[in-house]
Amino acid sequence: MDKIVFQIIMTVASIAYQQEQYRQMKAKMEAEAEKRKGQKFTIQGEAAPLPVVYGKQLIGGIKTKHKVSGSYTQATMNADRVLSTGFDNTSRSAGKNEYLIVQTALCHDGIESVEHVLVNDIDYRGYTNDMKENKAEFNHRFHFHYDGGTADAGAIANGIDSANLFTNTAYCTSFYKLNRDNPQYSGSPNAQYIVKGRKVRTITESGGNYTLSSTYTYSNNPAYCLLDYLLNSDFGRGLTTNQVDLQSFYDAAQICDTTVMTGVSIGGSVNGAKPVFSYTTYNAFPQEVDAPQANYLFYAEDTEKLYSMTQSNGTPTYTEISVPLTGNIKLYECNITLNTEATIRDNIQRILASMGTADFVWTPQGKYKLILSYPTSSTELNNLVNSNHYFTDDDIIREETSISWPSATDRFTQVTVNFDNEFEEFKPDSVTWPLKTSSVYTSYLAADNNNPLTTSLSAEGITDPYHAKALAEQTVRKSRSIYTINLTVTKKGLTVEPGDYISVTSASLNLNNAIFRVEGIKVESDFTVKISAFYFDYTMLAWNIADDVDYAIRPNIDFSVSPPTNLSFSSSSNDILGTSSGKLSWTAANDGSVRDYLIEVSPDQGTTWNSLGFTSATSFDLFGFVSGVYDFSVRSRSVKGLYSERVLIENNTIQLKTVSKVLTVYADGPNAATNSQSKTLTTQTYVAYYVYDGDEPSLPITTGITFAKFVGDKGDKGDTGDNGLNVATVTLYHKNQSSTAAPNAP
Repeated sequence: MDKIVFQIIMTVASIAYQQEQYRQMKAKMEAEAEKRKGQKFTIQGEAAPLPVVYGKQLIGGIKTKHKVSGSYTQATMNADRVLSTGFDNTSRSAGKNEYLIVQTALCHDGIESVEHVLVNDIDYRGYTNDMKENKAEFNHRFHFHYDGGTADAGAIANGIDSANLFTNTAYCTSFYKLNRDNPQYSGSPNAQYIVKGRKVRTITESGGNYTLSSTYTYSNNPAYCLLDYLLNSDFGRGLTTNQVDLQSFYDAAQICDTTVMTGVSIGGSVNGAKPVFSYTTYNAFPQEVDAPQANYLFYAEDTEKLYSMTQSNGTPTYTEISVPLTGNIKLYECNITLNTEATIRDNIQRILASMGTADFVWTPQGKYKLILSYPTSSTELNNLVNSNHYFTDDDIIREETSISWPSATDRFTQVTVNFDNEFEEFKPDSVTWPLKTSSVYTSYLAADNNNPLTTSLSAEGITDPYHAKALAEQTVRKSRSIYTINLTVTKKGLTVEPGDYISVTSASLNLNNAIFRVEGIKVESDFTVKISAFYFDYTMLAWNIADDVDYAIRPNIDFSVSPPTNLSFSSSSNDILGTSSGKLSWTAANDGSVRDYLIEVSPDQGTTWNSLGFTSATSFDLFGFVSGVYDFSVRSRSVKGLYSERVLIENNTIQLKTVSKVLTVYADGPNAATNSQSKTLTTQTYVAYYVYDGDEPSLPITTGITFAKFVGDKGDKGDTGDNGLNVATVTLYHKNQSSTAAPNAP
C-alpha cells in the first residue's frame, strides 16, 4: 500500500501540467524562466552553482581567473576546440599590459561542443560590416575543454597556475588583445557561449532485452536526458540501472525521436548555419576577397536570392542556393539548463515538461517508470486501452461519480509561448497560436462569446519556433476539450495504474467509449477503486492536426514567407471605391512574420508584372484599368522586407470604370435602332445625351438611349406688315409717381 500511495504522489506531481492545474504550473515555469535568465550572463566575483546543460543552450559561465600581461606566448594546443579572430597562436609582445587572460567555468563536463561565442552580444568574428569586408576589429582567441581535469596548455604558457584543472567542469581560457587607444571591447569583455550539452547513454533493445550503452553520445532526446539525470550521482538522483524500468525509457525515447517535419528551414550557429550578408543588388557583391569566405552566405535584394561563395586566387564565384540550412524536426527535444541548487524533484519536472503529457511513476515492482504516448489517430488511441480497462455502467458505482469541466479562466482562445530562439542565437522570442487572422481564432472567439481568453507561458526545453508553436497549439486545444472524471469502479479496476488509458461507456454520464488517462487511484477496503482521470483526445496533441503544420521562422534572413491563400476576383463588388472595376480577396497567410501584401498585375500573361500597391487588409479594390484581360498576383511581405511566392488568379476581364461622363450623340432620326448617329453636328436634327462610366462607347448605340428633336420644322412665310410709325405705350416710374407717354414725349 505504501508503494501505491507513493505512486499517487508521483503522478500528481507529473500531471501538474494538466489543465486543471495550469495556473500553478504557469507560475512555477515563469519563476524558473526568471532564474534561467541569470545563467545566460557571465558571473564573476561570487560563488555560484555550476549548471547542467542538456541539448542546445546559451550560457554565460562563471569567471574564475583574470590575468593581465604584456605579451602572449605560443603553446602547443591541447584544447578540444579553438575559436579565434585576429589572434593566431604566435608569440608576441606589446610592451604594455594589453593582453587579458580569463578562465571561465562553463558547466558540468561531458558536453558535446561549444559551437559559437558572442562577445558583448556580438559574433566573436566581429561586427557585420567588418565581417563583410573581412576585417577583424576583435582580437581574441578561446580555448575550450569539454571535460575537466586537464590544465589548458595555452594558459600555463602564459602564467596561469597549472593546478587549474577544472575537475568535472567544462571550461574556457580566453585571450584578448586590448586596444588601449581605441578600446574595441568598451570595458572588460563579456562572453557568452553557445553549446551542445551533455553526452548521455542510450538504450539498446535485442530480443526483448534492454541494456544501457557503456559509451556516451550527444543527444537532446528528453527521455535519455532524464535517464542521465536520474543515474548521475554528482548532480542528479544517483540511481542504479536496477532501479529504472529501461524498457519504458526506451519506448519513450522512440516516441520523442519521431520525425514530425522534414526538410524545414533552420538557422543559428548551434546548428551550423552560416552568417548571411545582405546587399541591395547582386552586382554589389564583393568582386575581390582577401581570404576564403566559405563560411558566409550572400543575399541579393534585387534578385531575392541567396548565394554561397567560393574563391580562387582572390576571385569569388557565387552560386545560387535555396535556403541556408534545412533539417528535420523531432517530436520532442530537451534543450535546457538545470540549476543544481534546485531540488531534484523540480529538475525532474522541468525535463518531463519538455515531453508534453509524460508521466513519471514508481511501479509496484519498485522501479522508476517513464510513461509517454503520442497516438495520432483514434485507432492508435484505442489500442492504448488495455482490454481489461473498458468500464460500463455495470462496473461503475454511480453514487460516487462526478465530471468537472475547466473554468473560463482555464479555457484559451489564444496562447503565446516565450522562448529563447536558437535560430536567432538564443535571443528572446515568442510564438502565438492561433493567429487572429485565422479561421481557427474566429471560431474560438465566437465560441467564447467574443471574449478573447489569452495567456502566455515560458517554454521548458524548447528553443525553436516549431516546437514553441506546437506547445501553444496543444495548450489551446487541450484547454478547450479536456475535462476530468472521478468515479468508483468495482474490483475490475484493481489492475489500473496511473498513466493508463481507460474507456468509459455510460448512459447515465452520456459517454460512449470516451477515452480517459488515469491521474490517480485509491483502493478502498472493500476493493472498490476510486479513479481520477482526464479526458484524452489525440486531436488535442500538436502535429496531429493538418491545418497548422506550417511556420515562418525568423532567421537573419526569412527564406520561407508563407503566401496568402484562396485568392479570388469579383467584377461586381468593391470595398470603398465607387469607380472600382472589381475586387481581389484572399485569406491571410498563416505566418506571424507577414507585415502586408503586395498586389501586382500583368497585362501580358505573366511576362511583366506591375505593382498596384501594398495593403495589410485581405482585399483590394481595382480601379483605373482600361478594358482588357489581366492576371493578378498577391504576395506576402515579411517584416524583413522579403516576399513569398506569387499566388495567381488569371484571365480576368476588366471593364473600365470612371466617374460618370456624358456623350453627345447626333442623329438624323428618333429611332436608335435605325438612325444614323455621329459625335459631330452637321445637318442632324436629333440629339441624345448618353451617360456612361467606362470606356467611351462606339456608335451606333441602339439600346438605353433616347433621341429628341432639337431643330424645328420649316413653317409658312408670314404676312408683310404695314409701313409707318409703330407707337408703343411705355410706363415711366419716377419716385412715387408714374405716367404714360409716347416714347418721344418730353
